[in-house]
Amino acid sequence: MKRLLCFLIAQVLIIQITKTQENFSATISANNIEAVVNSNGATIVSFKNKSLPGGDAQISTLRASGLWITGLDALSNLIGSIQVENENGKADFQTHPDFQNIWKVKRSEILAHRSDYEDNMEIDNPIPAIFDWPSAVITAAPLSSFWDNNNTGEYEPGFGNFPTVEIRDCYNENIPNEMTFSAFNDGIMHTQTNLMPLNLHFGQTVFAYNCTDSEVLSKTIFIKYKIRSHSIQTMTNVRIGMYNDFQIGCNEDDFIGSIPARGIQYAYNAGTTDCAGGFINNPSVHVVQILQGPNTLKSFGENGELINTEPGQQADTVVYAQADIFLPIGHEDSNIQIPQSDLDYFNLMNGVVGNENITALYTGDPTDPLANSERTENNTPGKRRTITSFEPIFIKTGSVNEFVVAHTIYGGGNMSTDEALKLMQTNTEVEDAFNSCFRNACTQVVTSSSSLLTGSPISIYPNPATDQVFIKHDKPIEEIKIYNLLGQNLTATWKNNTVNVSGLPNGHYIIQMSSDGIDYVEKLVVGK
Repeated sequence: MKRLLCFLIAQVLIIQITKTQENFSATISANNIEAVVNSNGATIVSFKNKSLPGGDAQISTLRASGLWITGLDALSNLIGSIQVENENGKADFQTHPDFQNIWKVKRSEILAHRSDYEDNMEIDNPIPAIFDWPSAVITAAPLSSFWDNNNTGEYEPGFGNFPTVEIRDCYNENIPNEMTFSAFNDGIMHTQTNLMPLNLHFGQTVFAYNCTDSEVLSKTIFIKYKIRSHSIQTMTNVRIGMYNDFQIGCNEDDFIGSIPARGIQYAYNAGTTDCAGGFINNPSVHVVQILQGPNTLKSFGENGELINTEPGQQADTVVYAQADIFLPIGHEDSNIQIPQSDLDYFNLMNGVVGNENITALYTGDPTDPLANSERTENNTPGKRRTITSFEPIFIKTGSVNEFVVAHTIYGGGNMSTDEALKLMQTNTEVEDAFNSCFRNACTQVVTSSSSLLTGSPISIYPNPATDQVFIKHDKPIEEIKIYNLLGQNLTATWKNNTVNVSGLPNGHYIIQMSSDGIDYVEKLVVGK
């Protein structure tokens, strides 16, 4: 007990002196979707269908999407971390202090890197995005994913390693058309809530495929969250949830629905046309789908049914936790209020609304006048926010888990909202692709890479070098980086196109030079 109390006191002190880290953003646009991705737990803040005609291509269907987590500590105190939209600087998550960036790589760069290595087992044309990719190892738990070509457990691009998307129970090289990686945790003073943190660290990989033979997959972005616990206590009744603030163009006339059996929560326009400032043509339907939940321990009951296993008990099997709560937030027609207290957040994540237990609302087909939907309930359209949470699990110290979510846009342009809703009800391409580990899920178009240059108008000399390297280029050099063959970024001291390499040991290096928005890379040998 003393140890636990000391830990809790120390944790409070750490949070009080921890500064909120910077949020980094990147745009992923590998297919018909253009989404803005954040590094601090507020994952997506814009989601557009670039294939729509005219100004509709610039209209977003999502204002925000991020993580909500609640649970109980070893003393049954409420704990949790809630991310909304970072409004007024409020946040329960931060970009991980050790990984202050958001990294991005393209399929074309990965394929070029592999080809470069395979021709002579050496890298002749280093690609910055490959060598910049973080190993992101936190206490022996890699939060980022890479193909370990030489089986060392370390990310070594100079020996043929390359970024990839690693999915639990999939053992193939999964190379999407584009992906980003960032890391975040909840080790800060919580200003969105007053909840104590769970001390969890997250790796967030967002990826997409440019599918020429699947319109649905070409309008989908996938997110993998990898989680590692750094708490010294076992946390119980932990629910992990996805918060979504939908915005189907103009967000004053939206409805929501859910398909619990498929892990789907979605939003659509209440009418056939959007309100002012929204879609000019048919409004789209935005679908958020849980594809795979975190692992949870189960035992078999007397009748062979699966029941939860308590901490310390012997489990019979490990299964994926299922999403079992699909609820709107701040929804007047359903008497669901926006949480105002720590207990409100906890209750909503557990489906407790007032004196009722509710798991899902509006589960019927909106195009069916006899099914339960916001249409048949004659609800008042408006702003729609939702939470989808997994069944409760317990998390032990050092445990590693993950789950995968997909965002898809249906319809828009010439397809009416009802046609899009019918397609969404029957189409299973997203889950089929995921369940097949993305093997041959679609034919990908390889995007170009501005960083991948050969025969560049830049030169370095002498090479091999001893103390200094001179760079010849007809434009100013804006940045210089030096990497070793393990992909580690070394300190480069330079001035007036002259780089000091006197402090580098003898060996082979990669020098990256940025000028006028273009990256140039060359091999560098240091020998004394």
